[in-house]
Amino acid sequence: MDLLFTFWLVCGLVLVLSELAVPGFVIFFFGIGALVTAGVHWVVPALPLAGQCLVFVVASLLTLWLLRKQLMPGRRTQEVEAEPDTELVGATAEVCEAIRPGVPGRVTLRGVTWTAEADEALAPGATVRVMARQNITLRVARL
Repeated sequence: MDLLFTFWLVCGLVLVLSELAVPGFVIFFFGIGALVTAGVHWVVPALPLAGQCLVFVVASLLTLWLLRKQLMPGRRTQEVEAEPDTELVGATAEVCEAIRPGVPGRVTLRGVTWTAEADEALAPGATVRVMARQNITLRVARL
């Protein structure tokens, strides 16, 4: 048995099996590329090492590109819809940490405390209405 054939075969098997220990489902395709290279070397033993490396790279990237989505349908990443900024607008909250103009405070809304800003001073216990949401900061106004 040729040493290069054995090298590609062993590398392919090790890479395919190592996918069981490493998350991401990428190493598997490089293992397939190495196995394809072993097969090509078995059929064309005179292929130089540079040609074998090219076969490995092309086969690995091609299988990665063509088969990854088909072989992992349950692992596809699903885009999580961001909570719309307008969902909290109009809701009523209670100030739990004083808010002053230019100095954010905290409000409690639906059991969650939020950073809040206002154009006027608001003392703890004041009831406010959410006017806008900017990321994790609520813009509030006195009711």
